[in-house]
Amino acid sequence: MSRHADPQADTALGAKSDTSADQPEAGDDPGAVTASNELAPSAADLPSDGLGAGHVGRQGVVEIEVEDAEAPGQDLPDHYKSARNPVGGYAVGVSSVYEVYTVGPTTFVESDDTMIEANFEVHSYESVDPWTRLAQDEKLFAEEHAEDQYKKLKMSKRWTYRGKPAVMWEFTWTRNGERAHGRQIAFRDGPRTYTVLYRSDDTWWLSGGSQSYPLDFEQAFTPLSR
Repeated sequence: MSRHADPQADTALGAKSDTSADQPEAGDDPGAVTASNELAPSAADLPSDGLGAGHVGRQGVVEIEVEDAEAPGQDLPDHYKSARNPVGGYAVGVSSVYEVYTVGPTTFVESDDTMIEANFEVHSYESVDPWTRLAQDEKLFAEEHAEDQYKKLKMSKRWTYRGKPAVMWEFTWTRNGERAHGRQIAFRDGPRTYTVLYRSDDTWWLSGGSQSYPLDFEQAFTPLSR
């Protein structure tokens, strides 16, 4: 879903990393997250309840029609179309096998194709420290999925997304009876902090044809001017 700011920046726990010879470094978190008194949401931002669960069953879901025209500043990969979420202040790129749903500032890019097993979820918040945002989401997700064999693989403060400094959290859990794998990136751009979650079936993780989706999605993600 992203590229490293430093190829030695991440620490893996119990799983093979994207990079070879990964080693712990200052700024990475291979264990417990920040103390709970530092994880409170900012005044305008609520926890990401139901993270990774998809759009089904949520209140206020709207299906978005994709457009051929790029949003201002957007760089769509070949065969991609654009979908905008003006409430969240961003646009995403969508290939032909995906549908797009929004719930306020949150966007779900999902496919019913059982051969894909790769989906995205974007959240938009008022400007808040990305690491605080990520640690808060990890803490809540771990509590919600304690019985689903949740496993944190790594968290890193040294990441990039669209060329901007970002932070990363990678994890696995059991979803609908199958092992799922996710990576969430948090970064600040202008007046907003965004999180982008990429999840897939664990057996499809960055393989089986899904490897290009994270990079294409990253290329197409575009904050909208306000």
